[in-house]
Amino acid sequence: MIDDMLKFIMRKKSTLIFLAFILIVAGVIIYTRPFENLAGLCGNEILEVSSPNDSADDLVKSVVFVRNCGATTDWSVQVSILSANEELDDNDIGNVFVASSGDARTFNRIGGPEVKTIWKDNSNLEIQYSRGSEIFLQATQYGGNDITYTSF
Repeated sequence: MIDDMLKFIMRKKSTLIFLAFILIVAGVIIYTRPFENLAGLCGNEILEVSSPNDSADDLVKSVVFVRNCGATTDWSVQVSILSANEELDDNDIGNVFVASSGDARTFNRIGGPEVKTIWKDNSNLEIQYSRGSEIFLQATQYGGNDITYTSF
């Protein structure tokens, strides 16, 4: 009888150890985030790149791009200020301006509201966007640059 009880306990103990092992492995997998590249389901298509003087000597540039994350989301138009030698990646999101169509009056050639950037000088950027756009991000400063907005 005691031998049967010990065998039963040992079977349960090995099952518990196995389950603990599975939970630890699952925790490590989740912690290392192999699914973080789901943002890779999105794509960016550049509409416009401009810099303060439109010269090779500029240290920064603004990039206007359309971000498309598939059929279940609206396209958004986004603006990022990047260093002159930095490239926009498909996983990048706008760091100063993000808008979707909403009730926009004018649209870009790809989809989403029309957005334009104008450098007033080396550190002042004006972002112009279609009136009625639904705005999600509208930063007024980024990396030492002042940003103003105008709707049209």
